[in-house]
Amino acid sequence: YSLLAKLKNIINNSGIKETLLHAKNYFVSHLATQAISLISLPIFTRILLPADYGLINIFSTWVLIFSIVLPLNLYTAINRYYYENKDDFDSFLGTSILISYICLAVSLCLLLLFKSQLAHLMGIPESVIYFIIPAVTMAVLDGIFMQVFLPRRSSKLIRNFSIAQTIVGFLISVSFVYWMFENKLSKRYLGRLWADVALFVVFGGLKIYQISKYVKLRIDRKHIKYITNYSIPIIPYLLSGQILSLADRLFIEKYHGMTQSGLYSFAYNISMLQIPISNALYNAFVPDYFKYYNEERYQEHDVAVTQLYKIISLSAVFLILFGYEIGKILGSQSYSASLFIIPIVIIGHWLNAIFPIYSRNFQFKKRTFVAAWVTLSAAIVNIILNILFIPKYGNIAAAYNTTISFLFLSLTGYFVSKYVVKIHTLNPIHLLKPFVVMIITAVVFYTYFIPHAQYFILNILLKLIFVMFAVDILYLNYINKFISRIIKSN
Repeated sequence: YSLLAKLKNIINNSGIKETLLHAKNYFVSHLATQAISLISLPIFTRILLPADYGLINIFSTWVLIFSIVLPLNLYTAINRYYYENKDDFDSFLGTSILISYICLAVSLCLLLLFKSQLAHLMGIPESVIYFIIPAVTMAVLDGIFMQVFLPRRSSKLIRNFSIAQTIVGFLISVSFVYWMFENKLSKRYLGRLWADVALFVVFGGLKIYQISKYVKLRIDRKHIKYITNYSIPIIPYLLSGQILSLADRLFIEKYHGMTQSGLYSFAYNISMLQIPISNALYNAFVPDYFKYYNEERYQEHDVAVTQLYKIISLSAVFLILFGYEIGKILGSQSYSASLFIIPIVIIGHWLNAIFPIYSRNFQFKKRTFVAAWVTLSAAIVNIILNILFIPKYGNIAAAYNTTISFLFLSLTGYFVSKYVVKIHTLNPIHLLKPFVVMIITAVVFYTYFIPHAQYFILNILLKLIFVMFAVDILYLNYINKFISRIIKSN
Protein backbone atom coordinates (compact mmCIF):
# COMPACT_ATOMS: atom_id res chain seq x y z
CA TYR A 1 0.00 0.00 0.00
CA SER A 2 2.78 2.45 0.88
CA LEU A 3 4.49 1.71 -2.45
CA LEU A 4 1.30 2.44 -4.41
CA ALA A 5 0.68 5.60 -2.39
CA LYS A 6 4.23 6.75 -3.08
CA LEU A 7 3.88 6.16 -6.83
CA LYS A 8 0.50 7.95 -6.88
CA ASN A 9 1.99 10.94 -5.08
CA ILE A 10 4.93 11.03 -7.52
CA ILE A 11 2.56 11.03 -10.51
CA ASN A 12 0.27 13.73 -9.09
CA ASN A 13 3.22 16.03 -8.37
CA SER A 14 4.94 15.49 -11.72
CA GLY A 15 4.44 17.36 -14.97
CA ILE A 16 3.39 14.24 -16.84
CA LYS A 17 0.03 13.47 -15.28
CA GLU A 18 -1.92 14.16 -18.51
CA THR A 19 0.60 12.17 -20.51
CA LEU A 20 0.12 9.20 -18.19
CA LEU A 21 -3.67 9.40 -18.52
CA HIS A 22 -3.36 8.94 -22.29
CA ALA A 23 -0.50 6.46 -21.91
CA LYS A 24 -2.88 4.28 -19.90
CA ASN A 25 -5.10 3.89 -22.96
CA TYR A 26 -2.18 3.09 -25.27
CA PHE A 27 -0.80 0.62 -22.73
CA VAL A 28 -4.14 -1.17 -22.43
CA SER A 29 -4.22 -1.40 -26.23
CA HIS A 30 -0.68 -2.81 -26.44
CA LEU A 31 -1.38 -5.14 -23.51
CA ALA A 32 -4.47 -6.56 -25.22
CA THR A 33 -2.47 -7.16 -28.40
CA GLN A 34 0.30 -8.90 -26.47
CA ALA A 35 -2.21 -10.99 -24.53
CA ILE A 36 -3.93 -12.18 -27.72
CA SER A 37 -0.53 -13.01 -29.22
CA LEU A 38 0.35 -15.14 -26.20
CA ILE A 39 -3.05 -16.86 -26.21
CA SER A 40 -2.87 -17.55 -29.95
CA LEU A 41 0.56 -19.18 -29.75
CA PRO A 42 -0.51 -22.51 -28.19
CA ILE A 43 -3.75 -22.53 -30.23
CA PHE A 44 -2.30 -22.01 -33.70
CA THR A 45 0.64 -24.33 -33.10
CA ARG A 46 -1.88 -27.11 -32.45
CA ILE A 47 -4.22 -26.58 -35.40
CA LEU A 48 -1.66 -25.45 -37.98
CA LEU A 49 1.06 -27.60 -39.47
CA PRO A 50 4.56 -26.26 -38.77
CA ALA A 51 4.99 -25.35 -42.45
CA ASP A 52 1.69 -23.41 -42.38
CA TYR A 53 2.70 -21.56 -39.22
CA GLY A 54 6.06 -20.66 -40.70
CA LEU A 55 4.49 -19.41 -43.93
CA ILE A 56 2.12 -17.11 -42.00
CA ASN A 57 5.05 -15.58 -40.13
CA ILE A 58 6.96 -15.02 -43.37
CA PHE A 59 3.85 -13.46 -44.93
CA SER A 60 3.40 -11.10 -41.94
CA THR A 61 7.03 -9.98 -42.19
CA TRP A 62 6.68 -9.15 -45.88
CA VAL A 63 3.43 -7.26 -45.26
CA LEU A 64 5.22 -5.09 -42.71
CA ILE A 65 8.06 -4.37 -45.15
CA PHE A 66 5.73 -3.73 -48.10
CA SER A 67 3.58 -1.34 -46.05
CA ILE A 68 6.68 0.86 -45.76
CA VAL A 69 8.17 0.44 -49.23
CA LEU A 70 5.21 0.21 -51.63
CA PRO A 71 3.51 3.53 -50.69
CA LEU A 72 6.99 5.09 -50.32
CA ASN A 73 6.14 5.74 -46.66
CA LEU A 74 4.39 8.97 -47.80
CA TYR A 75 1.72 8.89 -45.08
CA THR A 76 4.17 9.34 -42.18
CA ALA A 77 4.38 13.12 -42.67
CA ILE A 78 0.79 13.57 -41.46
CA ASN A 79 1.68 13.54 -37.77
CA ARG A 80 4.50 16.04 -38.22
CA TYR A 81 2.44 18.50 -40.28
CA TYR A 82 -0.27 18.57 -37.62
CA TYR A 83 2.18 20.34 -35.31
CA GLU A 84 2.80 23.07 -37.88
CA ASN A 85 -0.50 24.49 -36.56
CA LYS A 86 -1.69 25.55 -40.01
CA ASP A 87 -5.30 25.77 -41.13
CA ASP A 88 -4.92 23.51 -44.16
CA PHE A 89 -4.40 20.20 -42.38
CA ASP A 90 -7.47 18.69 -44.09
CA SER A 91 -5.96 19.44 -47.50
CA PHE A 92 -2.56 18.09 -46.42
CA LEU A 93 -4.19 14.90 -45.13
CA GLY A 94 -6.09 14.46 -48.38
CA THR A 95 -2.93 14.94 -50.45
CA SER A 96 -1.04 12.44 -48.25
CA ILE A 97 -3.73 9.79 -48.55
CA LEU A 98 -4.17 10.16 -52.30
CA ILE A 99 -0.49 10.06 -53.26
CA SER A 100 0.14 7.22 -50.78
CA TYR A 101 -2.54 5.04 -52.32
CA ILE A 102 -1.64 6.03 -55.88
CA CYS A 103 1.93 4.82 -55.21
CA LEU A 104 0.57 1.73 -53.47
CA ALA A 105 -1.76 0.91 -56.39
CA VAL A 106 1.04 1.23 -58.95
CA SER A 107 3.37 -0.87 -56.78
CA LEU A 108 0.77 -3.60 -56.25
CA CYS A 109 0.15 -3.77 -60.02
CA LEU A 110 3.88 -4.30 -60.56
CA LEU A 111 3.87 -6.89 -57.79
CA LEU A 112 1.10 -8.84 -59.55
CA LEU A 113 2.87 -8.48 -62.89
CA PHE A 114 5.98 -10.17 -61.48
CA LYS A 115 4.18 -12.40 -58.98
CA SER A 116 5.92 -15.61 -60.05
CA GLN A 117 9.41 -14.19 -59.62
CA LEU A 118 8.49 -12.48 -56.34
CA ALA A 119 6.84 -15.59 -54.91
CA HIS A 120 10.04 -17.54 -55.55
CA LEU A 121 12.16 -14.77 -54.01
CA MET A 122 9.92 -14.47 -50.94
CA GLY A 123 9.65 -18.21 -50.41
CA ILE A 124 5.82 -18.34 -50.56
CA PRO A 125 3.28 -19.96 -52.94
CA GLU A 126 2.28 -17.77 -55.87
CA SER A 127 -1.38 -17.79 -54.77
CA VAL A 128 -0.43 -16.06 -51.52
CA ILE A 129 0.74 -12.98 -53.44
CA TYR A 130 -2.91 -11.98 -53.96
CA PHE A 131 -3.49 -11.79 -50.20
CA ILE A 132 -0.75 -9.16 -49.91
CA ILE A 133 -3.09 -6.62 -51.55
CA PRO A 134 -5.73 -6.38 -48.75
CA ALA A 135 -3.14 -6.96 -46.01
CA VAL A 136 -0.83 -4.12 -47.10
CA THR A 137 -3.77 -1.82 -47.91
CA MET A 138 -5.05 -2.36 -44.35
CA ALA A 139 -1.60 -1.89 -42.84
CA VAL A 140 -1.23 1.49 -44.59
CA LEU A 141 -4.72 2.48 -43.46
CA ASP A 142 -3.79 1.55 -39.87
CA GLY A 143 -0.74 3.79 -40.17
CA ILE A 144 -2.78 6.73 -41.48
CA PHE A 145 -5.33 6.24 -38.69
CA MET A 146 -2.57 6.51 -36.07
CA GLN A 147 -1.03 9.53 -37.84
CA VAL A 148 -4.38 11.36 -37.72
CA PHE A 149 -5.54 10.58 -34.19
CA LEU A 150 -2.30 10.29 -32.22
CA PRO A 151 -1.52 14.05 -32.26
CA ARG A 152 -5.17 14.78 -31.47
CA ARG A 153 -4.76 12.71 -28.31
CA SER A 154 -7.74 10.56 -29.23
CA SER A 155 -6.26 7.79 -27.12
CA LYS A 156 -9.61 6.20 -26.26
CA LEU A 157 -10.58 5.94 -29.92
CA ILE A 158 -7.20 4.37 -30.79
CA ARG A 159 -7.49 1.99 -27.83
CA ASN A 160 -11.02 0.88 -28.70
CA PHE A 161 -10.22 0.26 -32.36
CA SER A 162 -6.99 -1.57 -31.55
CA ILE A 163 -8.55 -3.90 -28.99
CA ALA A 164 -11.62 -4.60 -31.13
CA GLN A 165 -9.54 -5.24 -34.25
CA THR A 166 -7.18 -7.57 -32.36
CA ILE A 167 -9.95 -9.60 -30.73
CA VAL A 168 -12.13 -9.86 -33.85
CA GLY A 169 -9.12 -10.76 -36.00
CA PHE A 170 -8.14 -13.48 -33.54
CA LEU A 171 -11.64 -14.96 -33.40
CA ILE A 172 -12.07 -14.94 -37.20
CA SER A 173 -8.62 -16.48 -37.73
CA VAL A 174 -9.19 -19.26 -35.20
CA SER A 175 -12.66 -19.98 -36.63
CA PHE A 176 -11.43 -20.24 -40.22
CA VAL A 177 -8.35 -22.30 -39.42
CA TYR A 178 -10.19 -24.58 -36.96
CA TRP A 179 -12.89 -25.28 -39.57
CA MET A 180 -10.16 -26.34 -42.02
CA PHE A 181 -8.51 -28.41 -39.26
CA GLU A 182 -11.77 -30.23 -38.42
CA ASN A 183 -12.41 -30.95 -42.10
CA LYS A 184 -8.82 -32.19 -42.52
CA LEU A 185 -8.10 -29.69 -45.29
CA SER A 186 -4.61 -28.86 -46.44
CA LYS A 187 -3.16 -25.35 -46.83
CA ARG A 188 -4.67 -24.25 -43.53
CA TYR A 189 -2.66 -21.05 -43.73
CA LEU A 190 -5.34 -19.87 -46.19
CA GLY A 191 -7.78 -19.68 -43.28
CA ARG A 192 -5.51 -17.15 -41.58
CA LEU A 193 -5.06 -15.15 -44.79
CA TRP A 194 -8.81 -15.04 -45.54
CA ALA A 195 -9.30 -13.75 -42.00
CA ASP A 196 -7.11 -10.78 -42.95
CA VAL A 197 -9.43 -10.09 -45.88
CA ALA A 198 -12.50 -10.18 -43.61
CA LEU A 199 -10.78 -7.86 -41.13
CA PHE A 200 -9.98 -5.41 -43.94
CA VAL A 201 -13.64 -5.32 -45.05
CA VAL A 202 -14.98 -4.71 -41.53
CA PHE A 203 -12.45 -2.37 -39.94
CA GLY A 204 -11.22 -0.76 -43.14
CA GLY A 205 -14.63 0.80 -43.68
CA LEU A 206 -14.91 1.95 -40.05
CA LYS A 207 -11.49 3.59 -40.08
CA ILE A 208 -12.14 5.30 -43.40
CA TYR A 209 -15.32 6.76 -41.88
CA GLN A 210 -13.42 8.12 -38.87
CA ILE A 211 -10.66 9.63 -41.01
CA SER A 212 -13.14 11.18 -43.48
CA LYS A 213 -14.23 13.70 -40.82
CA TYR A 214 -10.87 15.47 -41.08
CA VAL A 215 -9.93 15.13 -44.74
CA LYS A 216 -10.37 17.10 -47.95
CA LEU A 217 -9.48 14.79 -50.85
CA ARG A 218 -7.38 16.83 -53.23
CA ILE A 219 -3.78 16.86 -54.44
CA ASP A 220 -2.11 20.12 -53.49
CA ARG A 221 1.29 20.62 -55.09
CA LYS A 222 2.62 22.75 -52.26
CA HIS A 223 2.20 19.81 -49.88
CA ILE A 224 3.90 17.18 -52.03
CA LYS A 225 7.40 18.60 -51.49
CA TYR A 226 6.88 18.64 -47.71
CA ILE A 227 5.61 15.05 -47.76
CA THR A 228 8.40 13.62 -49.92
CA ASN A 229 11.20 15.51 -48.13
CA TYR A 230 9.98 14.25 -44.76
CA SER A 231 8.76 10.73 -45.46
CA ILE A 232 11.04 9.15 -48.06
CA PRO A 233 14.29 9.58 -46.03
CA ILE A 234 12.65 7.67 -43.16
CA ILE A 235 12.36 4.49 -45.26
CA PRO A 236 15.92 3.26 -44.49
CA TYR A 237 15.31 4.14 -40.82
CA LEU A 238 12.19 1.97 -40.62
CA LEU A 239 13.72 -0.90 -42.59
CA SER A 240 16.88 -0.78 -40.46
CA GLY A 241 14.70 -1.09 -37.38
CA GLN A 242 13.30 -4.31 -38.81
CA ILE A 243 16.84 -5.58 -39.41
CA LEU A 244 17.75 -4.86 -35.77
CA SER A 245 14.73 -6.85 -34.62
CA LEU A 246 15.02 -9.84 -36.96
CA ALA A 247 18.69 -10.32 -37.93
CA ASP A 248 19.70 -12.22 -34.78
CA ARG A 249 17.00 -14.87 -35.25
CA LEU A 250 17.85 -15.31 -38.91
CA PHE A 251 21.53 -15.86 -38.08
CA ILE A 252 20.71 -18.34 -35.29
CA GLU A 253 18.51 -20.31 -37.68
CA LYS A 254 21.26 -20.36 -40.30
CA TYR A 255 24.08 -21.52 -38.01
CA HIS A 256 22.30 -23.44 -35.23
CA GLY A 257 18.99 -24.57 -36.69
CA MET A 258 15.30 -23.83 -36.23
CA THR A 259 15.12 -25.25 -32.71
CA GLN A 260 17.69 -22.83 -31.27
CA SER A 261 16.05 -20.00 -33.18
CA GLY A 262 12.72 -20.95 -31.61
CA LEU A 263 14.20 -21.02 -28.12
CA TYR A 264 15.77 -17.61 -28.63
CA SER A 265 12.54 -16.20 -30.11
CA PHE A 266 10.58 -17.40 -27.09
CA ALA A 267 12.91 -15.61 -24.65
CA TYR A 268 13.01 -12.56 -26.93
CA ASN A 269 9.21 -12.37 -27.01
CA ILE A 270 9.05 -12.49 -23.21
CA SER A 271 11.48 -9.57 -23.01
CA MET A 272 9.35 -7.64 -25.51
CA LEU A 273 6.59 -7.39 -22.90
CA GLN A 274 8.43 -4.25 -21.75
CA ILE A 275 8.03 -2.52 -25.13
CA PRO A 276 4.28 -1.71 -24.83
CA ILE A 277 5.03 0.39 -21.75
CA SER A 278 7.64 2.56 -23.45
CA ASN A 279 5.54 2.79 -26.63
CA ALA A 280 2.46 3.84 -24.68
CA LEU A 281 4.35 6.53 -22.75
CA TYR A 282 6.12 7.94 -25.80
CA ASN A 283 2.97 7.94 -27.96
CA ALA A 284 1.11 9.87 -25.27
CA PHE A 285 4.03 12.30 -24.86
CA VAL A 286 4.34 13.31 -28.54
CA PRO A 287 1.94 16.32 -28.31
CA ASP A 288 3.74 17.55 -25.18
CA TYR A 289 7.12 17.19 -26.88
CA PHE A 290 6.18 19.44 -29.78
CA LYS A 291 4.62 21.93 -27.38
CA TYR A 292 7.80 22.11 -25.27
CA TYR A 293 10.07 22.49 -28.30
CA ASN A 294 7.87 24.95 -30.15
CA GLU A 295 7.83 27.14 -27.03
CA GLU A 296 11.51 26.41 -26.19
CA ARG A 297 10.60 25.10 -22.72
CA TYR A 298 13.52 22.71 -22.72
CA GLN A 299 13.97 22.32 -18.97
CA GLU A 300 10.35 21.23 -18.55
CA HIS A 301 10.86 18.78 -21.42
CA ASP A 302 13.91 17.26 -19.73
CA VAL A 303 12.09 16.86 -16.43
CA ALA A 304 9.10 15.20 -18.10
CA VAL A 305 11.23 12.82 -20.21
CA THR A 306 13.30 11.84 -17.17
CA GLN A 307 10.12 11.00 -15.25
CA LEU A 308 8.82 8.90 -18.14
CA TYR A 309 12.10 7.06 -18.43
CA LYS A 310 12.06 6.22 -14.73
CA ILE A 311 8.71 4.49 -15.27
CA ILE A 312 10.16 2.60 -18.24
CA SER A 313 13.13 1.61 -16.07
CA LEU A 314 10.87 0.30 -13.30
CA SER A 315 9.00 -1.86 -15.81
CA ALA A 316 12.33 -3.21 -17.06
CA VAL A 317 13.44 -3.96 -13.48
CA PHE A 318 10.20 -5.86 -12.88
CA LEU A 319 10.63 -7.94 -16.05
CA ILE A 320 14.30 -8.70 -15.34
CA LEU A 321 13.28 -10.07 -11.95
CA PHE A 322 10.07 -11.85 -12.96
CA GLY A 323 10.66 -12.66 -16.64
CA TYR A 324 12.02 -16.07 -15.64
CA GLU A 325 8.78 -16.99 -13.83
CA ILE A 326 6.66 -15.62 -16.70
CA GLY A 327 8.61 -17.79 -19.13
CA LYS A 328 8.13 -20.84 -16.90
CA ILE A 329 4.37 -20.29 -16.86
CA LEU A 330 3.95 -19.64 -20.61
CA GLY A 331 6.43 -22.19 -21.95
CA SER A 332 6.98 -25.87 -21.48
CA GLN A 333 10.02 -27.34 -19.71
CA SER A 334 11.86 -27.60 -23.03
CA TYR A 335 11.95 -23.80 -23.28
CA SER A 336 13.52 -23.24 -19.85
CA ALA A 337 17.07 -23.40 -21.17
CA SER A 338 16.62 -20.07 -22.98
CA LEU A 339 15.15 -18.08 -20.10
CA PHE A 340 18.50 -16.98 -18.66
CA ILE A 341 19.05 -14.57 -21.55
CA ILE A 342 15.88 -12.59 -20.83
CA PRO A 343 17.56 -9.93 -18.61
CA ILE A 344 20.23 -9.26 -21.26
CA VAL A 345 17.64 -8.69 -23.97
CA ILE A 346 15.49 -6.56 -21.64
CA ILE A 347 18.46 -4.29 -21.00
CA GLY A 348 18.79 -4.05 -24.77
CA HIS A 349 15.17 -2.94 -25.13
CA TRP A 350 15.67 -0.53 -22.20
CA LEU A 351 18.66 1.01 -24.01
CA ASN A 352 16.65 1.12 -27.24
CA ALA A 353 13.98 3.16 -25.43
CA ILE A 354 16.54 5.98 -25.10
CA PHE A 355 16.76 6.49 -28.86
CA PRO A 356 13.25 8.00 -29.32
CA ILE A 357 14.25 10.77 -26.90
CA TYR A 358 16.78 11.91 -29.51
CA SER A 359 15.14 10.74 -32.75
CA ARG A 360 12.19 13.05 -32.07
CA ASN A 361 14.66 15.91 -32.42
CA PHE A 362 15.41 14.78 -35.98
CA GLN A 363 11.69 14.81 -36.75
CA PHE A 364 11.22 18.24 -35.16
CA LYS A 365 13.98 19.69 -37.35
CA LYS A 366 12.66 17.70 -40.35
CA ARG A 367 16.03 15.99 -40.69
CA THR A 368 14.55 12.53 -41.08
CA PHE A 369 17.42 11.33 -43.26
CA VAL A 370 19.64 11.67 -40.16
CA ALA A 371 17.47 9.15 -38.28
CA ALA A 372 17.78 6.82 -41.25
CA TRP A 373 21.58 6.88 -41.26
CA VAL A 374 21.84 6.53 -37.49
CA THR A 375 19.56 3.47 -37.47
CA LEU A 376 21.24 2.00 -40.53
CA SER A 377 24.65 2.27 -38.84
CA ALA A 378 23.30 0.41 -35.79
CA ALA A 379 21.85 -2.29 -38.05
CA ILE A 380 25.26 -2.71 -39.74
CA VAL A 381 26.93 -3.03 -36.32
CA ASN A 382 24.38 -5.69 -35.37
CA ILE A 383 24.97 -7.69 -38.55
CA ILE A 384 28.77 -7.56 -38.13
CA LEU A 385 28.53 -8.73 -34.50
CA ASN A 386 26.16 -11.53 -35.51
CA ILE A 387 28.53 -12.71 -38.25
CA LEU A 388 31.46 -12.72 -35.82
CA PHE A 389 29.94 -14.31 -32.74
CA ILE A 390 26.69 -16.20 -33.39
CA PRO A 391 28.33 -19.07 -35.32
CA LYS A 392 30.47 -19.87 -32.27
CA TYR A 393 28.41 -18.78 -29.26
CA GLY A 394 24.79 -19.01 -30.45
CA ASN A 395 21.91 -17.55 -28.43
CA ILE A 396 23.95 -15.81 -25.74
CA ALA A 397 25.93 -13.96 -28.41
CA ALA A 398 22.69 -12.89 -30.10
CA ALA A 399 21.41 -11.45 -26.81
CA TYR A 400 24.60 -9.46 -26.17
CA ASN A 401 24.78 -8.35 -29.83
CA THR A 402 21.25 -6.96 -29.59
CA THR A 403 22.08 -5.06 -26.41
CA ILE A 404 25.34 -3.64 -27.78
CA SER A 405 23.62 -2.57 -31.00
CA PHE A 406 20.88 -0.73 -29.13
CA LEU A 407 23.48 0.97 -26.92
CA PHE A 408 25.33 2.08 -30.05
CA LEU A 409 22.02 3.32 -31.53
CA SER A 410 21.13 5.47 -28.52
CA LEU A 411 24.63 6.91 -28.01
CA THR A 412 24.90 7.75 -31.70
CA GLY A 413 21.47 9.37 -31.54
CA TYR A 414 22.64 11.61 -28.68
CA PHE A 415 25.86 12.74 -30.38
CA VAL A 416 24.18 13.36 -33.73
CA SER A 417 21.34 15.31 -32.11
CA LYS A 418 23.71 17.49 -30.12
CA TYR A 419 26.61 18.02 -32.52
CA VAL A 420 25.16 17.47 -36.02
CA VAL A 421 21.53 18.59 -35.81
CA LYS A 422 22.53 21.07 -33.07
CA ILE A 423 19.29 21.19 -31.17
CA HIS A 424 18.61 21.05 -27.44
CA THR A 425 19.45 17.48 -26.42
CA LEU A 426 18.78 15.77 -23.12
CA ASN A 427 22.02 15.19 -21.24
CA PRO A 428 22.45 11.40 -20.76
CA ILE A 429 23.53 12.03 -17.19
CA HIS A 430 19.81 12.50 -16.44
CA LEU A 431 19.57 8.75 -17.06
CA LEU A 432 22.46 7.83 -14.75
CA LYS A 433 20.29 6.63 -11.87
CA PRO A 434 18.14 4.33 -14.02
CA PHE A 435 21.34 2.93 -15.55
CA VAL A 436 22.81 2.14 -12.11
CA VAL A 437 19.55 0.53 -10.98
CA MET A 438 19.41 -1.63 -14.12
CA ILE A 439 22.97 -2.88 -13.69
CA ILE A 440 22.44 -3.66 -10.01
CA THR A 441 19.24 -5.54 -10.85
CA ALA A 442 20.92 -7.65 -13.52
CA VAL A 443 23.90 -8.44 -11.26
CA VAL A 444 21.63 -9.47 -8.37
CA PHE A 445 19.53 -11.61 -10.71
CA TYR A 446 22.50 -13.55 -12.07
CA THR A 447 24.49 -13.82 -8.84
CA TYR A 448 21.64 -14.70 -6.47
CA PHE A 449 18.26 -15.47 -8.05
CA ILE A 450 19.45 -17.78 -10.84
CA PRO A 451 21.65 -19.95 -8.54
CA HIS A 452 18.79 -20.15 -6.01
CA ALA A 453 15.91 -20.57 -8.46
CA GLN A 454 14.57 -23.55 -6.48
CA TYR A 455 13.43 -21.27 -3.63
CA PHE A 456 10.38 -20.04 -5.54
CA ILE A 457 8.26 -18.42 -2.78
CA LEU A 458 11.24 -16.81 -1.04
CA ASN A 459 12.52 -15.44 -4.33
CA ILE A 460 9.14 -13.89 -5.17
CA LEU A 461 9.11 -12.05 -1.82
CA LEU A 462 12.72 -10.91 -2.22
CA LYS A 463 12.04 -9.70 -5.75
CA LEU A 464 9.05 -7.63 -4.59
CA ILE A 465 11.24 -6.06 -1.92
CA PHE A 466 13.87 -5.33 -4.57
CA VAL A 467 11.26 -3.58 -6.74
CA MET A 468 10.40 -1.33 -3.77
CA PHE A 469 14.12 -0.69 -3.35
CA ALA A 470 14.34 0.34 -7.02
CA VAL A 471 11.45 2.80 -6.56
CA ASP A 472 13.24 4.36 -3.60
CA ILE A 473 16.55 4.68 -5.44
CA LEU A 474 14.93 6.27 -8.50
CA TYR A 475 13.00 8.85 -6.50
CA LEU A 476 15.22 9.72 -3.52
CA ASN A 477 15.55 13.50 -3.37
CA TYR A 478 19.16 13.67 -2.31
CA ILE A 479 20.26 11.62 -5.32
CA ASN A 480 18.25 13.93 -7.57
CA LYS A 481 20.06 16.94 -6.10
CA PHE A 482 23.44 15.24 -6.55
CA ILE A 483 22.72 14.56 -10.23
CA SER A 484 21.51 18.15 -10.66
CA ARG A 485 24.82 19.51 -9.36
CA ILE A 486 26.72 17.36 -11.87
CA ILE A 487 24.52 18.60 -14.71
CA LYS A 488 25.01 22.24 -13.71
CA SER A 489 28.76 21.79 -13.42
CA ASN A 490 28.81 20.63 -17.06
